[in-house]
Amino acid sequence: MKLTVHYQPDHSTMNSTTSNQPALSTTASASTDVFQLPVGPEFKKLTRSQRLFSLATRTDVRSLEISGDCEFYLFMAMRAERQWASFRMTPQKWVTETMEYNSRLQKEDPMAIAKNPRALLDKLIAMEVTIIDRVATNNYKCMYTPWY
Repeated sequence: MKLTVHYQPDHSTMNSTTSNQPALSTTASASTDVFQLPVGPEFKKLTRSQRLFSLATRTDVRSLEISGDCEFYLFMAMRAERQWASFRMTPQKWVTETMEYNSRLQKEDPMAIAKNPRALLDKLIAMEVTIIDRVATNNYKCMYTPWY
């Protein structure tokens, strides 16, 4: 059931002081399911909720997380090189570091989505939590196994 709003005058009680009032209708007369419409290539791989978020906020949902090897290894290299620590970072620093990260990312992968400062902040916090947990449990074992 779809809810549509139609503006119809109420002729039975119309006088000089009343105006057109919206009348609610539950018919599927001219409504369209927007998720069945064709989308551009930038939205093809997104879920419905991701599309809705991207359209409503004008923020590409993929810019809010660091995923993939290229993005992750660049993040870790810059973290070590620039000595990022969450307690030392100010909002202004996050913006400038994100701009630097995005410029390097575009050099490595021209098709990559530019990241939002929140993506770097979230990844840094996740990495710090993982590091603290592994140090606290004396777990220094490498989880990476090369196949070459």
